[in-house]
Amino acid sequence: MLIELAESFNQLPVEMNRVSGTHLLWRNQSINCEMSDDEFVDNYSWVVKDNSFADKSRSHPNITKTMFAERYGGFGIGTNGGGARVVNFKNSQIKGVGANALAGDGALRSHSYGGLDIQGAIKEVIYSQLLNKISPVGVQTINGLIFLDNKSALHNDSATPSVLMVRELIARPSHFLPCLNFRLKPEHRTLMRSDYSRVLGIYQGIGKQALLSEFYALIQHFLDKCADQLSFFRMARLSHNALTPSNISMDGRVLDTALCSFVVSGTNYGQVTSYFEEPSTPALIAKDWFYLINKFLFEEPVAEHFLMLYEEKFYQYAHVNMGYVFGLDREMSTKFSSTMEWKKVSSRLLSLLSMGSPTKTSTLPTVDSVDFVNDILTASLYSIMNNQDINKASKFLTEFTQDLNSLLIMMSESLGWHGQSEKSFYKTFTIQTLKRAILSSYFFITYIGRTVDDNCATGSIENTAQIINENDHISSWIYENLLSERSTLYSGNGVTFEYSSETDEYLYHGKDGSEQRFCDIASLQSIIDASVNDYIVQRYDFAPFLKRLIALLSGDAPNSFNGVKNVFC
Repeated sequence: MLIELAESFNQLPVEMNRVSGTHLLWRNQSINCEMSDDEFVDNYSWVVKDNSFADKSRSHPNITKTMFAERYGGFGIGTNGGGARVVNFKNSQIKGVGANALAGDGALRSHSYGGLDIQGAIKEVIYSQLLNKISPVGVQTINGLIFLDNKSALHNDSATPSVLMVRELIARPSHFLPCLNFRLKPEHRTLMRSDYSRVLGIYQGIGKQALLSEFYALIQHFLDKCADQLSFFRMARLSHNALTPSNISMDGRVLDTALCSFVVSGTNYGQVTSYFEEPSTPALIAKDWFYLINKFLFEEPVAEHFLMLYEEKFYQYAHVNMGYVFGLDREMSTKFSSTMEWKKVSSRLLSLLSMGSPTKTSTLPTVDSVDFVNDILTASLYSIMNNQDINKASKFLTEFTQDLNSLLIMMSESLGWHGQSEKSFYKTFTIQTLKRAILSSYFFITYIGRTVDDNCATGSIENTAQIINENDHISSWIYENLLSERSTLYSGNGVTFEYSSETDEYLYHGKDGSEQRFCDIASLQSIIDASVNDYIVQRYDFAPFLKRLIALLSGDAPNSFNGVKNVFC
């Protein structure tokens, strides 16, 4: 009822024209849809009437349809009044259709011209697919990308190919918030009621229809889901970088993920929002809701109750979400999270991941950055795997290693790994943990952004699906489940390295389909050296990681990770 109530005040009719000459660039194959690819393109190929697209001949003024843009508020949308380049069509949204009346007067052209550049669209899909795979709460579903034209969009203030993005229709906190900075253009002043009237109507409707209790329940559900989502972001070292009331849903899922990135430990990287500040966003949204309830309904909510509950839930979920660090799913993480061994390690990790300067930095993360959490993980796992004591004076590292070892002993016993197979579990744990910790740098915006931009600069837009699918493949083996029978050390360019916990062997699969098996991981080093280009994917070199991982598992500290060398050399 609440969502439908807000929708009736937030919808703005937009006249649309059919556009021809479009074609499919990528489609989400995980979604069951009865439409063929041609039907999909035909169904969603629409642009705003009197749009700014370059080729007017492809826009058909005699084929029209009325769709609806969404009015919404909250911080982060400048002088716009809501979705200035998005329309709702049936149960979907089409993004990049051209500017509608919600494009604010005086807004930056990049935020108000109405198009969607192919670079931003591809990045959004890549991070959406990734987060859908690893996040416990998830993301807004993106259904597909449709090519519109070659030069109507803007990227870094230059003309670039324009696309339409078809995505799921969802409810957002911003639908219940005012848009204080909206500057309606003079030519559109007769089209809509004032923003104050919009918000007043929503809250008066809540009062008249006795929906306040439902609203409180919705707020509590929102805060619970956000606590889960954002505590996961903290443990995973992820930043959304634009976490505003319009970029998160009422069920905690995120959207508009084009600026997402993993970050280097201790750095507060961000653009619109940053790593350390993002967990406070749901509380800020709730405070705005409570203010409006008090203003329009003369009810004074017990705000402290909701905010304290959110903080408690954040830390509760953070302990469960430590399972991501080691590759455990939610079910197994929840099972172990009540144990003392788990709590000790999760408390130490959470304290580490909360350390750093709160000052926002725009310095892009790079693979060669010093990451103290990775240093601690690599040194601890080297100590455990090779049965070597930490002699350097570091109380925290010594205690963390002891706690991590106790956790490994408890987990191996609980999961049924005993005797010789216990050794296999330790290897599997090390491989899966270090992949997630170190190879998440592959998904730094620094590298994904560069790869996408370079590809588009060469005019290779028809490779869009290939780029998205290749990144999806990379994420599939980096973020494998800890309990998988085989652990992938690397997979790309037709080459795969795996570790079999069942046979305690390392397997190499070549481009020709051949398979080689090794008991000694050091034997893989010569294979890597023989063809180094096989380990470069989209200009990211996986070979250094593989060589350092091999050295760690072989007890070769001088050739291992920096965290190992700093302690054992």
